[in-house]
Formats: sequence, C-alpha cells, structure tokens
Amino acid sequence: MRQTAQVDQSWAGRTLGGRYILEQPQAQGLIATVYTAQDTQLQRRVAVKVLQPAAAGDPQAAAGFAREAQVAARLHHPHLAQVYDAGTAEGRPYIVMEYVDGRPLDVGRRYDVGPAVDLAVQVTSAVAFIQDNGLLHCDVQPANVLVDNQGQVKLVDFGGAVAPEEPGTAPAVPAATLQLPVIPTSPDSLPYLAPERLRGAPPAPPADVYSLGALLYSLLAGQPPYPGATAAAMISAQQAGPPVPVGQHNPAVPPAVEALVARALAPDPAARFASAGDLERALEELRAGSRQATAAFPGAGPSVSGPIQPYVASQPAVAPLPAHAPAGSAIMPRWAIPVIAGIVLLSLLALLAATLGHGQGPAQASSAGGSPTAGAASPTAAAGPPAPQLLGLSLDAARALAQQGGWKLVAAPGVYTDSVAPGLVLAQEPAAGISLAPGSPLTVTTSLGPAAAVPTVAPTPPAGGVVAPPPPPAGGGEPGKGHGKGKGGH
Repeated sequence: MRQTAQVDQSWAGRTLGGRYILEQPQAQGLIATVYTAQDTQLQRRVAVKVLQPAAAGDPQAAAGFAREAQVAARLHHPHLAQVYDAGTAEGRPYIVMEYVDGRPLDVGRRYDVGPAVDLAVQVTSAVAFIQDNGLLHCDVQPANVLVDNQGQVKLVDFGGAVAPEEPGTAPAVPAATLQLPVIPTSPDSLPYLAPERLRGAPPAPPADVYSLGALLYSLLAGQPPYPGATAAAMISAQQAGPPVPVGQHNPAVPPAVEALVARALAPDPAARFASAGDLERALEELRAGSRQATAAFPGAGPSVSGPIQPYVASQPAVAPLPAHAPAGSAIMPRWAIPVIAGIVLLSLLALLAATLGHGQGPAQASSAGGSPTAGAASPTAAAGPPAPQLLGLSLDAARALAQQGGWKLVAAPGVYTDSVAPGLVLAQEPAAGISLAPGSPLTVTTSLGPAAAVPTVAPTPPAGGVVAPPPPPAGGGEPGKGHGKGKGGH
C-alpha cells in the first residue's frame, strides 16, 4: 500500500459494521484505501482497508480482496499485521486490521549497515513464516513495510499472496505485452519484482528472495538496484548486467553483506537462496558474527538503540589494490602495455563468448596441441549449483560469495584496464550460471586500474650543451668509433 496525497476521503466519518468509526485516510493503493478507525466495541484503534468503487465492481478484484482477508487472518507472526475482521458495506468489501503506529521504509534514505540488516531480518522472518505456511507474499516492497519508533517492523498488504501452485493470481507482467494484469502491480513495486516475474513466470520462493534482496539493497544504497518506471525499462536494465555493487553506493558495507545481497539478486533463481528461511539464516549468521567480533574489541559494549552497529569492525582491513605503480617500483616496459591490453581483450572476449553460449553446455577444453577435445567438459564444470555472478564485486565480496556456495576462490594476477574500477572482478571462470560442483575452484581476475603511462626519458645534456657519446660496445672499441662495421670492425 503506497502513500499518496490524493486519497479517497469519501468514507471518512462513516461507521462500518456498527462499530468501526472511520477517521482520515492514511494511504491508498491501486484498488483500496486505508483509513484509521476506532473500534467502539473493544475501545481500540484499528486500520480499515476499503476496496475502491471501481475495483468493487470487478468480480476478480473483489475475490482477490476477500482472499487477502482470509490469508492474513490465518497468519500470526510478530512482524505481520494481524487481521481482526472483514465485512461489506454498500457493496464495498472492507478488512479490519491491526493499527501500526509507524511509517513505510524511506526508499530515498541510506540506512546504516547495522539497522538496515536488522530491518531486513525482521521482514525476512515474516516472509519465511508465510512461505513455511505454504504461501508466497509476492509484493515485498518498502511501501508494505511499516516501522515504528522502536525499529519494529510490520509487513502488510497480502493482496498478492498466493500459493506456489496458483500461478497467474499474483502481480506479474506478461512478457508478450508488458502490460499490467487483472490484479495490477503498482509502479512502486517494479524495482522489487524478480526478473522472471517481470517476464510472466509463475511465483516461487526465490522470487520473494529477490524482492527481499532488492529491499536490503535499497536500504543500504538509498536507491533500488535497477532504475526504471515501467516493466520494459526494468527488464532492459536487468538485461544490461548485474546492478552496481551496493558497496559502491555505501562504502561502509562489508564484503560479506555485499556478497549476500549479490546472491539474493542473482538473475538465475537457482543461484539465489532457495527460500526466505535460508536468507534469514544467512542474515542471522552475519549478525551473530558481528556481535562476536565486536565483543573481542576492548571497551566494546552493547548498542544503546537496540540494533547492532559494528558490521564494518567485524571485517579485516584490506588495502585497495594500487591503480598505478608505486614510487620506487620498476617501471613497466613499453612493450608490456599492448601485451597486457591484448590479455584483457582476450579475457573479455572469452567472457562474452561464455555468456552468449550460456545454456549450450560448458566450454570445451583444448588439447595439448591446441585443438578442442570433442565432448570434453571443462574440469571445473560438473554437477552442482550454478556458479554465482562475481563480475563487478570486490575480491573480498567475491570470496565471501564463493564460500557461501562451497567453492574455492582462486585469484588470478590482476590486469590493467580503464574499463573496470580498480579492485573489482572483471572476469571469472567458469562463467556465471555454469554448473559447478562444491569444492571446485572459481578463478577471478581483478582490475588494477588504468596502466601507468611510461614516460620517454631523454638524456640530460651536461653543461655547455655537449651530449656525452654513448658507451663503447662490449668487446672493446675505441672511443669515437661508430657502431657499424668499418676499418678493423668485427
């Protein structure tokens, strides 16, 4: 449910069901308006969600609204808004819910790492509970996450909740038309829909995982992973490649958190966490590790505000790779620049070929004579989960992501390039999406930044402007003689 200034106030002041006195509207979505209200029977404040007139005349929308009430009423969790009652007045269905004294997450605010992870844990816990009860939320987005002054979260709006075996009833964008379905999707939810959902695939647990990853990305970066106000724009942005690593938006994000977010946002559902429960456990492990690391620091005490803070302190300090040769080091020979540039180009071409050939099987190994061996699969490609997408990650983030999948990260020598920022992965082998058995190596190449220019050093003439002659060749020669063959030459 999104906030809007132009809400329907037509039912303010009415009494529904003989007990709920509606106050001012607080939020309005595409098909319903939420009012605060007083329950005169139990003397408590509640929230009442009323279906708008146009939607009330649509049988499918009305049926979906009734399903929302039924779904939410049977789910009881500390981070889910509870449903108390439901009814119909003047042909318009309404749902009476727990009143949450909080505000939606601010999508334009960059949260500190500790509070952001704490908020994500609470939302993920609620989604995991929903999935454990055989349902999918299908609409995790900041507008549906309310936070009170104590930092406690309530996940609301079950309009898209659906069982995995019920495709087509949750918000989706058909690939053929890129138009909204019968149950419309708010433009605010597009940045949080998984790529497969944008293309019309049926909902599944990894789709909720993607939404949770996009939510955590937004909290840490202050913006969603991909830009786009339409489904077509969002699909185009996703097809262009992985999002900017969240650590580039927020340098305080440690590699372990960056790797977790990257895995949750993997374009291939099989490369993500399998369920919200798996993601919740990974987040909890990060929090536990941070607390243990903080306790080891002298003078470290508990957080005053509740949510933990020291995610950066729990990570070892890693010096960035230099973009240029340090002072006093050997200057790179002039011939090495085109050689290195050629290596970079070949690496990028190989990566492009692997990407374009994805789905046709692993790359074939070359024999000692240089010709491919027919039918011989790459030694690193074996039965197992798909390799993660590591391009654009820091080396530490790539290593953390590889360790989560049970693989061993191997760092190849870095190369100079001005197309990838220093310290970030510019190539990997095998490519993302290739099946890789646990324990197999994942080889990555990182950028060293632009190559240092090799200056042309001219000899400094001595006083008087006379340049000293070059030294004689080995083997002896008289000063002043030429280097070519002449009298007495060899």
